[in-house]
Amino acid sequence: LQGFCRIIQAKKLYYLKKGLAIYINAFQNAAIQIQKVMRRVLAAKRYKARYEAYLFQRIDVPAAVRIQRVLRGRKGRKIATRKKLELEMCIRIQLFAKKYVKRVWALQVYIARLRKRMSTRIQKLIRGNIAREIVRMRRHILWYNNKYIPAIIRLQAVARSYQARKKVVGIKREY
Repeated sequence: LQGFCRIIQAKKLYYLKKGLAIYINAFQNAAIQIQKVMRRVLAAKRYKARYEAYLFQRIDVPAAVRIQRVLRGRKGRKIATRKKLELEMCIRIQLFAKKYVKRVWALQVYIARLRKRMSTRIQKLIRGNIAREIVRMRRHILWYNNKYIPAIIRLQAVARSYQARKKVVGIKREY
């Protein structure tokens, strides 16, 4: 634009020297018209740039912020859902582990009680057998002492008396 103006001024001086003032006036008016149009075009460009910046600040930035907010919200809810699911799974695993430990413990307690009952029953049976054996032995000893030995002694006495009588009869015959 400045170069263009310098050319115009140089021509103006040239034509001035020649004495053509009318032509220079028309040329000057044309330069003014060109400058006016150029200023209007530049002003329109500046206004358009300002308006676009205004629209960007007014529409695009809030829209981008809103989009980011929505996306971050979705991402946050996904993370929260996953963490909640992980927590529920941890609780469920702990519950199964506790139930398993409780079942194992209950089984061990049951086995311990069963062993105690069985050992008590075995002791009862063995002590019963021992007691019956002792009673049998006592009865046998009583029978042996009260019946068998006296019966043997009596039998021996009868046998000896029989033998003695036989001897006596044998001796009597001899005489």
